[in-house]
Parts: sequence; C-alpha cells; structure tokens
Amino acid sequence: MKNLKFVLLVSLLCMAQIAFAQKGKIRGTAYERSNGEPMFSVQIFVPEVQSGGVTDFDGKFEVELAPGTYTLQAKFIGFTTVNISDVVVKAGEVTVIEAIWLEEAVSELDEIIVTAEALRSTDVALLQAKRKATNLIDGISFLLLAMAAFALSEAMMNILDNKEQTADELAALKKDIGSLKITKEEIKEMAPTVGRSSVLGFFVGVLPGAGATIASFLAYGMERSIANVKEKLKFGKGSIKGLAAPESANNAACSGSFVPLLTLGIPGSGTTAIILGALISYGIQPGPTMYVDNPALFW
Repeated sequence: MKNLKFVLLVSLLCMAQIAFAQKGKIRGTAYERSNGEPMFSVQIFVPEVQSGGVTDFDGKFEVELAPGTYTLQAKFIGFTTVNISDVVVKAGEVTVIEAIWLEEAVSELDEIIVTAEALRSTDVALLQAKRKATNLIDGISFLLLAMAAFALSEAMMNILDNKEQTADELAALKKDIGSLKITKEEIKEMAPTVGRSSVLGFFVGVLPGAGATIASFLAYGMERSIANVKEKLKFGKGSIKGLAAPESANNAACSGSFVPLLTLGIPGSGTTAIILGALISYGIQPGPTMYVDNPALFW
C-alpha cells in the first residue's frame, strides 16, 4: 500500500505540474502600411525574455510565453521599429494582436521606436489586443488526458493487485526463474530470427495505423511456419525463437511508425499519436510540408 500511495502521489504531482505550468501565446500579423501587404521575416522580439519569433509568408507570428506582461518589438531592416507595450499573457490563453503596421524609414529620425500609444491613437481597432480563453473552448488538453489515462490505469492495477509478497515468496520466484543471462548458443540460435522479424516489423510499422501488435503476430506466425517439425512443438512452451520474433518485430515497428507520422501526419501507433498531439500543441503540423516549414526539427 505504501508503493501505491507513492505512485498516486507522483501521478497527481505530475498532472498538477502540467496544469499549472501551462503557458500562454501571443499571435498576430505584421503588415506594410504603404500597400497593406503582409510582411515576411519580420523579427518579433520580447525584451523581457530576450527571445521571440519571425513572421511567416502570411505575415503571421506566434510566440509562447509564461504568464505575465510583456513588450513586443517588431523589427525589419529599413523600416521603423514598432513597440507594443503592456501585452498581457495568461496561462492557457491566446492574446491576439490583429495587425502591426510597419513604415519605411525615410531618414534617421524615423528609426525612433514608435510607441504603442502613438500607434493606438490611429489604429485603435487594429492594434487592440483581444484575449480568447481556449481552455474550455478547445476541451481538455490531449497530452494531459493521455498522461492521466496511463497513470490512472497503472494506479488501478496496483489497487486491484495490492497483495504484498513475503521475502520467502520472492526468493522462491527467483529460484524458479533462474538465470536471465543469454548464452552464446541462444544468441546464435535466435540471431536469424531477430533479423527477419526486425525487417518485417519495420515494414508493418510503416503502414499507417498498423502498429506493433500486428507486427508481433505476423512475426510469430512467420517464424512458426518456417520452423521444422521439432521446433514447432516448442512454440507456445518457451521456444526462444517464439520469444525473439514478436519482441524484435514490436521494437522495429515502433521505429517504422515514425515514417507515416512525419511524411503523412498519420500516427502509426499509440506512442506516435501522443507525439503527434505534442507537435500540434507546439504549432508544428507533421506532414509533407514539415520538411520545408521545420527542417531543423525534422533532421
């Protein structure tokens, strides 16, 4: 019961940390005042944290920050620097700045930072920060739900199987199991099985939605079908090939499942589904455009 209480306490602390450490976001669009076109590669700098982001081809940007009040600076070579102060960021909320207007600098005097008050006097409707709460609108966070589901299932298993084994029972179990070391003969016997099953498991993992379970069954069936009559009788009774085949395919399928995730945006297993949710939560959409939009992350 002590172990159970410890597991429950750690699970609750992890869930609380995720909930309270949630950050907020600032989204907006930068435009050129002379023609009204979105501006690409405008540097959005946050002095308080010495970081920021860059606008994309549509002039849009998104910066993730801890809750607090910040100042945004929009900088572009040859243009006046726009300074927007008192931008409030709340946990789990998105602060939207609908438009940041940048003007070409015609003299050195134009390089003076334009204050937020001066801009708001002419563009109040466009520069007013609109805050939109997303916690209840978007529902429960996918990552929080996934982690809670795994933690709760483990906790329930510990509750249902709360029988504590005595020292004598543990010693008897260790005696029955014996040595877990793999001998050279066993390695030589299962090496071909590991190779065949790994190749099969990888290609099964590449199939969208197939997963490691199907790969394990296929590898076990393949290994049993090519075994001789004497070896077939050992399957289901502790055959080392019967153990190595599904485990090798299972591990190889996990690697193969990244192929449809990164190329098509389709998770190949439960693990990659969680990874997909994590990437989307950070504004990264896996798929064919990931090579272009986020090459550093992909490679």
